[in-house]
Amino acid sequence: MKVKIMCSLFGLCALTGIFAQGRSGYYIGDGGKGQNILFYKSEMEGAKNDELVTSMVKKSLISTLTKYSQLNVIDGAQLEIVKNLQQQSEDFEYDKSDPVEFGKISQARTYITATTSVISGKYRLSFLITDIETGGVTASYASPSLYETQEEYLMRSPREAGAEMLRQLGVDLTPSALRTLLPDDNGNSDAKKLLSDTQENLSAIKEEIDKLYEEQKKSLTEQFADQASRTKKARLELKEQLLLEQQKREEAKLARLSSDAERQKQEEAADRERTEALRAEIKRFGADVEAKVAAVHKKQAENMSALQKIMAIESEKQLLADNWNDIESGSRDAQAKLSAECLAEQAERKSQKPRTFELNPDGTLNEMASQLLENDLQRIREKFDGLQKNNKANENKLKALQNPLKKRIGTDISNLVKGSYAANTLANEGLFLRMGDYDASKLGWHYTLTFTMNDQTIFSEDGFFPYKDITGEEIPAIPDAHDKKYKTKVELYRAFLDKVESIDSFFRMNVPYVQAKIDYSAVDLSSIAPSVYGISVSGVQFINIQRGKVFKKGALQKENIFVCTPAITSEPVDEVVKGRLSRSKAEALGAWLEKPAVGETLKRHALVSGVSVPSGIRPSQSGAEKSLVLVPGGKIGKTRLDGFRISPTEVTQQLFESVTGYNPSRHVGALLPVENVGWVDAVLFCNRLSESVGLEPCYSVDGTTDTDEWGSGFPPDRVSCNFSATGYRLPTEAEWEYAARDSGDETGDIAWTDGTTHEVASKKSAESGIFDMLGNVAEWCNDGDGNGRVVKGGSSADKNACTVRSRRLVDGWPDERIGFRFVCRLSEKELAAERKEAKKKLCDAVSGMQGLADIPGGTFLMGNAAENAGSDEKPVHEVRVSDFAMYVSEITQNLYELLMDENPSATKGDMYPVENVSWIDAVKFCNKLSEATNRKCCYTINGSSDVGTWGDVADSSAVLCDWNADGYRLPTEAEWEYAARGGKKQLSGLYAGSGGIETTVWHSGNADTIQRVGGKAKNACGLNDMCGNVEEWCWDFYAESYDSGKDAAKAQKNPKGAERGRYRVTRGGSVYPERRGWGYSTPSAAKCTVYSRTAREPGFRGRGVGFRVVRAEK
Repeated sequence: MKVKIMCSLFGLCALTGIFAQGRSGYYIGDGGKGQNILFYKSEMEGAKNDELVTSMVKKSLISTLTKYSQLNVIDGAQLEIVKNLQQQSEDFEYDKSDPVEFGKISQARTYITATTSVISGKYRLSFLITDIETGGVTASYASPSLYETQEEYLMRSPREAGAEMLRQLGVDLTPSALRTLLPDDNGNSDAKKLLSDTQENLSAIKEEIDKLYEEQKKSLTEQFADQASRTKKARLELKEQLLLEQQKREEAKLARLSSDAERQKQEEAADRERTEALRAEIKRFGADVEAKVAAVHKKQAENMSALQKIMAIESEKQLLADNWNDIESGSRDAQAKLSAECLAEQAERKSQKPRTFELNPDGTLNEMASQLLENDLQRIREKFDGLQKNNKANENKLKALQNPLKKRIGTDISNLVKGSYAANTLANEGLFLRMGDYDASKLGWHYTLTFTMNDQTIFSEDGFFPYKDITGEEIPAIPDAHDKKYKTKVELYRAFLDKVESIDSFFRMNVPYVQAKIDYSAVDLSSIAPSVYGISVSGVQFINIQRGKVFKKGALQKENIFVCTPAITSEPVDEVVKGRLSRSKAEALGAWLEKPAVGETLKRHALVSGVSVPSGIRPSQSGAEKSLVLVPGGKIGKTRLDGFRISPTEVTQQLFESVTGYNPSRHVGALLPVENVGWVDAVLFCNRLSESVGLEPCYSVDGTTDTDEWGSGFPPDRVSCNFSATGYRLPTEAEWEYAARDSGDETGDIAWTDGTTHEVASKKSAESGIFDMLGNVAEWCNDGDGNGRVVKGGSSADKNACTVRSRRLVDGWPDERIGFRFVCRLSEKELAAERKEAKKKLCDAVSGMQGLADIPGGTFLMGNAAENAGSDEKPVHEVRVSDFAMYVSEITQNLYELLMDENPSATKGDMYPVENVSWIDAVKFCNKLSEATNRKCCYTINGSSDVGTWGDVADSSAVLCDWNADGYRLPTEAEWEYAARGGKKQLSGLYAGSGGIETTVWHSGNADTIQRVGGKAKNACGLNDMCGNVEEWCWDFYAESYDSGKDAAKAQKNPKGAERGRYRVTRGGSVYPERRGWGYSTPSAAKCTVYSRTAREPGFRGRGVGFRVVRAEK
């Protein structure tokens, strides 16, 4: 099949998947830099093709090539790019089934074909390397031996073949790389060769560091004007740190090997002074030990260690994750292509020119032509809908093919957990016993026993062996000078000294005279933290190899975690791991995690990697609490916040690098907070972290959340945040302050302020469980404006800024004093539950405040019959009101603030009446109070009782009242006056109460400002302050007389006042004198009567104007 393609392709390797290049410590020279290698295919012969096996072989070989060299490796399976490029050019033909032609268009020099041969149930790996230009085979390889099992084949053969492949491609591997690729199964090594290898590695590393310093020097001369330059600088600094760490490890190893070499020299010097008989005895003794060691090696090789099983499981997980990603990305690409083709086909149909008789006189399509066009478009849509369904079905089928691999992973995990394991110092299993020289003062040897897995220390402890324990013999005593057997006993003593020297000799030469052996078990903790395993050591024994006897044994309770890197987590892997986690198993993990040596380690790991404990384990019981701290909703200032979750520590360098691929920090350390990050770097991290766990990213630039399309060097104001998204983001300033509210401003033992950064969580947490909100590094917040972005918390270098309220606005560029932490919103279910609980608490709080007085209905004469009564107090007329309940006092400031999140009063006090509230404010409060007590709201605008949707209410007549609702409302004027007079008892005269003005009323003659509610005598209905203190809003529109309202002076039942008007009514008067003009006012007592009425604009807010509420009684 021929496909046309453009010759002048550029960057094809970037499109077809060049893999990350290896570390320079693994090769000598350039590592094949600049070579493009096409890995064409991996196939099977001699049996039915097993794609799982061939795929694992290919991935392992590609991984080896890219890890140990600078080769650009192109995966030939990614042919879809060719189909895309086909649409862009018609200039060149090639046969896509021909690897030579495909190699040419990918600019590769050679291509590789790997073959798995199955011969009588055994496995062999071979490969061919073919020159693209000539088409001739330039190199070949076949594994020298057949592998009995598929597991052994997959674990060993690709590594051996990879080493040979690199050699034939011209990559000169360092001894360190060869030892890593091709470990000696028996753990044997030549000390001199190891020493030489290490010195050679150090030389290569130093050479690389020198090159790096030259590159850094060159980079420092450039102006870091854009993001790319800063990233390059950070990359160079990170590379420098990695090389220095590698140099440090190699220097430590060199020191250890040099020490061994020095001890061997000591042994050679000592040997020259020995007698022939002693030399022969040592030689015989050593041969005996070596023979028994070989027997142990043979037995040990028959069983897989826990580490081997774990690495096999992790390889299977990686394969499953890679397969899943490939399936989903292929399906997405196909879906996008089908969508584009559908749109193109529809566009082509729309572009077809209609015939003349299909047009209306105005040039538009007539009805029949329009119908035909719509039918054609519908058919196109239906065709591509079918293709999309087929694409989805194919995706599901491919995913179903992964079920055997899922099952294998689950089975292997079960087998791992069920197994019992032993490690001993004679096999390459990570158990090391180091013996010191004989201690003549204590008559024995000091030792250090260390157990590691993949260079991670599980435990290390020191101890002491007395001479008798190792040899089983007593130390001979020095005979008395007159002892009859003096000569014999002296010979025994000298034989003892010879034996000590022999044993010292073995220890110096690392001859395993003493063997250590431990018993341990493994538990899978991947449901808690990806790729984490628990190792529990239960017993230890020490064996004298020469005598073949155990001379010391006992229990050894050591627990720690083993972390595989990189951690593997994906949807199908999590499904397998968590699917095995029953509640009983989860509780068992919880108990295991409570072991003291494990809890803190895993907790630290959880803080770094952003993992959480499964729901089956109570966080308070486990060593690793949930990685994000729940901050319940609440109020800070006037701002009410929904609950959210926040990272308990600042983002660490380890987490930042695992998500973004680089570490810009000036002070490097895995558990140090990341710093020297800009605001844009922080939001980019948040998006990538969200995507990595399948959450909807919060941030977008020019409408896209894909950080790969953002570019670099853009200002923060181009970034938009979707606060409704489920992903991670920076906290708002309000959220940050609310989360830090219990940190206080006394830094003490919760904040670092000594001028340097420290590992996260190394100070005490605040009561909330959150660490380092103050000090260490300052933290970016989401907020900002044209002057910069908000930074909170202060840094270790700025103690004065380490307070909760302190804030800075900075330009958003990187700063070594600034890091960040992240938050995420609660789920809709969690928010609903939180709001329900908050509403209950609010209802309980409201119920515990001032109560309601029941006012039985009745008939009374409303208005003022006195000759000097105001015109708006007349005429007196009969009114009947129904039963209702009235709040015993004016609404207090604490109740108003509880519901409205603000207190507008000029004179503050919890139990003082709220003032400076408009009629609209009072109506909104009534609805809020009804909602808080689970009652039906009385007031609506355009059918909505939700005051949050009302906006600014310019016309109070837009507010309608449902008089049958059981919620709270303002009293009508009739209800107010009826209650003020004393209800049915009608005991009041001019003022609301049976006494005179001084016993019942706060007015300008006895108070300068509003007073605490309930300070004067109650009236006959049990109500306080109906007259005086503050004016009280009523429902009614103001009319100049009762005659001018709709309800005339005739008998009325529950009158509501005029239907419309400019003003609303206040009743009762206040403590403030009534202003009459410039500098002139009258005492307020005249307005503090049961008759007096005042007209106010509904939007008026003034001192001395408040309200109380009523509720209809059914």
